[in-house]
Amino acid sequence: MAAGIGDDFIVKMRGDVLALDAMPSGAVNVFYVDSEPDRRELIVDVAGWQERVS
Repeated sequence: MAAGIGDDFIVKMRGDVLALDAMPSGAVNVFYVDSEPDRRELIVDVAGWQERVS
């Protein structure tokens, strides 16, 4: 994500969810998909399992 926001989000998630902190580097990813002209969906990927957050 632009300007390192995604990296900051992952660091925060790793601090809040201890199970994520135990995962190896690169196992937790955050990205977004444009779904409509004015909407973005945030997706969290943990070791290949993806969950849409918004």
